[in-house]
Amino acid sequence: ELIEKCINGIIDGQNKDGSWPYNLSRRYMGKDCKGTSVIGLVLIRWYRYSNHKRNILISCKAAENWCEENTALSGPETGMIFSYSFEGAVVHSPYTTTALVYASAYALELKKELESIYDTTK
Repeated sequence: ELIEKCINGIIDGQNKDGSWPYNLSRRYMGKDCKGTSVIGLVLIRWYRYSNHKRNILISCKAAENWCEENTALSGPETGMIFSYSFEGAVVHSPYTTTALVYASAYALELKKELESIYDTTK
């Protein structure tokens, strides 16, 4: 029950575009390219235990779409998910649009989990 409440709170905090804010209580700080894919993956892994499967699927599909829409498709940064945030590049360059390699890895895992769920629900 506690996990379900946390899941619902996280879903409620999701931006309309499918991303999650860098800071849930300070949305002006930007969107979290790494957090969006990680949160989506964690939510979809809870899916099989949840009583709110539909909400999780909608949220995770929106997160997957946001990740895809913000992934560079050409140039040296191909495959990287970019978003602007206050933190920027974690240790330097605040107020920048940044991408972190592991965000793309989590997004790919999210995509794979969603595909497997949609394949079994057909």
